[in-house]
Amino acid sequence: QRAREAIRRDKSAGFTPVMLVGTAGTTNLGRVDPLDDLADICRDEDLWFHVDGAYGGFFKLLGEATVLKGLERGDSLSLDPHKAFAMPYGTGALLVRDVKSITWPRGLNASYMPPFSTDHMRLEYSDITPELSRDFRGLRLWMSIKHFGLETFRQHLSAKWKQARYLAERFKDTGKIELVADPDLSLFAWKLKNDPEGKRSRALFQAINSSGTFFVTACEWEKTFVIRTCILGFRTEISDLDEFLKLILTLEAKV
Repeated sequence: QRAREAIRRDKSAGFTPVMLVGTAGTTNLGRVDPLDDLADICRDEDLWFHVDGAYGGFFKLLGEATVLKGLERGDSLSLDPHKAFAMPYGTGALLVRDVKSITWPRGLNASYMPPFSTDHMRLEYSDITPELSRDFRGLRLWMSIKHFGLETFRQHLSAKWKQARYLAERFKDTGKIELVADPDLSLFAWKLKNDPEGKRSRALFQAINSSGTFFVTACEWEKTFVIRTCILGFRTEISDLDEFLKLILTLEAKV
C-alpha cells in the first residue's frame, strides 16, 4: 500500500515512475519484500520490476522458500553466486526477461568494434555492459554446476535454511537473546535482552570477534545495535552452531 501511495505522490508531483525494486534478502536483516504484491503493482502501473536477489535469490531453488513467491515475475534479477553458491568473489549475474531492453541503442561505434547486431542472435556483451575486455566470470559457475550438479547446490542451501532456523530456536530457548525477526532465509539479526542502548550487545560482538573462533558482523536497526548471523558456509555444521551458542553464553556472562 505504501508503494502505491508513493507512486501516486510522484505522479501528482509531475514525476514519471519507471521502476520498482524488490529485495529478496536485505543486507542487514535478511528480510524479503512481498515480491508478488510488488509485481502486481508493477503490472498495474506499467513499471519495470527489478528483484535484488544478490544474497537470497538462489534460495528460490528450495520449494520451502515460499517467501520468495513473485521473484519469477521480475523483469530483471540480480544474483551473486559468490554468496549462496560459494563462488570466487566478483561472480555476479544479471538476468533479464528481454535482452533487447538493456541493449545500448546503437552499440559502441569504433572501427575496432564488431558490427552492432540488431537481430540478437549473437550476443555481444559490449552492447549490454560498459565493459569491453572482460573476465570470463561465467566459466567458474558453469563448471561448478556441470561438475557438482545443481542438486548439490540445492542441498547446500537447504542445509543453510535449516541451520538458520535451528540456531534461531536455540537462541530463543536461552531466554537471554532477542531476535529482530525470525529468519526468512539464512540471515537474521539479534541482540541481548534488556539491553535498550545496545552496550552489552556491542561488547558481546567485540568479544566474539576477539575470540578468534567465530566472526560476526553488526548493524544499526531502528537506532539499536544488533548482531548479524549469516549462515552460508558450505562447511558449517550443526555442531559448529552449538559451539557458537556455547561461546555466546560464556561471553554474555562477562559483558
